[in-house]
Amino acid sequence: MLTGQGQLGQVITFYSFKGGTGRSMALANVACLLGEQRAKRGVLIIDWDLEAPGIDRYFADYFHQECGQGDSSWSRYLEKPGLLDYFESVRNLVGAETSSTAGPGRISGEELLKKLQPDAFWLKTDVEGVFLMKSGKTTDDYGKRVNTFNWERLYEACPTLFRAFAEYLARQFSYVLIDSRTGVTDTSGICTMLLPEKVVVVFTPNRQSLSGAADFVRRVAEYRRTSDDIRPLTVYPLPSRVEPSEPEKKADWRMSNPGRGIVGYQPTFETLFKEVYGLKECRLQQYFDQVQIQYLSPYSYGEEIACLKKIDRTAGRLSLSESYRSFLRRLMESSAPWIEPARSEEEVALHESRERLERAEKALESKSSVTKWLKVALGVITVFFALILVVAIPAYYDYSTRAQVSEAVLVGSALKTGVSEYFLDNEKLPSSNADLKLPANNNEFSGRTVKSANIGPEGIITITLKEDVRNVGGKDILFIPKKSVTKSGLDWVCTSNTIEDKYLPSSCRKGLRLPQPALS
Repeated sequence: MLTGQGQLGQVITFYSFKGGTGRSMALANVACLLGEQRAKRGVLIIDWDLEAPGIDRYFADYFHQECGQGDSSWSRYLEKPGLLDYFESVRNLVGAETSSTAGPGRISGEELLKKLQPDAFWLKTDVEGVFLMKSGKTTDDYGKRVNTFNWERLYEACPTLFRAFAEYLARQFSYVLIDSRTGVTDTSGICTMLLPEKVVVVFTPNRQSLSGAADFVRRVAEYRRTSDDIRPLTVYPLPSRVEPSEPEKKADWRMSNPGRGIVGYQPTFETLFKEVYGLKECRLQQYFDQVQIQYLSPYSYGEEIACLKKIDRTAGRLSLSESYRSFLRRLMESSAPWIEPARSEEEVALHESRERLERAEKALESKSSVTKWLKVALGVITVFFALILVVAIPAYYDYSTRAQVSEAVLVGSALKTGVSEYFLDNEKLPSSNADLKLPANNNEFSGRTVKSANIGPEGIITITLKEDVRNVGGKDILFIPKKSVTKSGLDWVCTSNTIEDKYLPSSCRKGLRLPQPALS
């Protein structure tokens, strides 16, 4: 039936009971990370929040391939068709088909998808691997078209349509991410009950958002239990806009404070999941330790995608992009929020070592006291191997990573020579690869671990490591020039905003975490 090949991709809906939770922002960041890291067939974003569309604003500067450059590019984008236009065409086709048959339901969703495929209704963004099906063509009558479109009647006319639509998209893309309408509406029901296999429930730590999210999970679970849809539906809660500067309130709204009448979101979802999934136990401590999106005031203005920013000005694990990466790991690598992702080889080996020790101890307890010394010896040996697993192996991996990072330092040193010569010849710093007659996104210096080397404003050299380099994949090392006060040339500072000091050579561990003005 379908044009795509291979395994079905995942259909994931992002939902929030109230607006203002950062739902669309979370979806945009997750989509970009998936497109960069995991999606062989790409990622499709669907803006199904038809009454208040807006996820396309996060990609406003990333439609040049489809809409061209210049002031009129956004106008050309608004004229492009989208989701509403596709389903209006489907509605017309269903009407034409059912009028010539015995009534509604005589044409299947699969037959409709054969006759009218949605491929012409999505756009390719400039972000690697990311496509967008916008809400619809933004004409003067858009609001009227949205308000008068009868989704329930379309479903009654062709009950298998939306499932077939989801399966079609899942064959074309590795991931389909749906931005759903808030609250309880026909379209939010389609997005959360009929289409996905995973639902991300985005909420803020307040009673209205949390209670609405909990009621929503119960409705979705009840629908799946009573429907003929045999697919599992897994809910992933995502606390958002968590203010880190209020630690007491942060703890109250996560873990509860009965004295203030606050029921925290962790016990709320632990109780909820035991109820809807029939679990005897549900512990979400480690999940919520890793999954929460903090509030950062710079992202209150405009629509920015943190994961696309070249230099994240907040350090390491505290950055917004790292928070989205942590959530994505749980979303992709664990089959449910209460199930921990697969452990590393070192963790598995240590766990097995401890189990063997426990079994040996139990066996020795039944022997005579003569064998007690064997028990001690076994314990010493086991601890020795455990230390190797916990200390020696990680230390080796750290050493291996530093060795790979050293290649980036060598490439940076080569480019430093070119920048210094340019400065002496022109009495100014270069601002791009072109000034040194190097190609854009320079691959000339690429090697086993280096992906690219680029010269930016004020002569700053950025060396980007390949994604498969352990612990530092896709991260950058910066070489920052400063006018020397002792000689006619330049002094250099080597640093990184994203790589931990333990993986850097000692010459780059200066404690300088942000680029400084090049000439002072």
